Amino acid sequence: MKKLYNPFLFRIIPIVILTILTAYGSNCDTSSSNGGNTVPQEILGNWKLIEQTGALQDICPNETVLFESSGNATLTCPNSNSITRTFTVSNNVLTYTQSGVSYGLQILNSGNLYLTGQNVSRNLEYQKITDSVIIISPDSKPGSNNSSEGGLVK
Repeated sequence: MKKLYNPFLFRIIPIVILTILTAYGSNCDTSSSNGGNTVPQEILGNWKLIEQTGALQDICPNETVLFESSGNATLTCPNSNSITRTFTVSNNVLTYTQSGVSYGLQILNSGNLYLTGQNVSRNLEYQKITDSVIIISPDSKPGSNNSSEGGLVK
């Protein structure tokens, strides 16, 4: 009588399946180790607000923002304490985690960063600055909510 199965295939198939699952599993761990948040290198560093447009123009003039690869943004209005907020970037949309405010993200070669309000009626333009330009007053007032992280329009 002829054999209807090949014992070799029954041994090799589980090995192939385990190898594939191991390879995909290792990729999942790598991509989720920072919560799935990939911060574009182009936005890292210090930025100064140079223009705001839209119906809601409530951001303090000359606000500075320090975007870090950790997903933290430090927002500072002149003569105010800095506030730190977490953010995510996905599909060219920057979202502040605590408030849920989202901006379309556009970076130009000229050193400018454009944030276009997605769920808030404001658009912001920032210019890249160096650390030596940032001045934080030692007699700062308590934190201000007048930052680009500010709440949603109701």
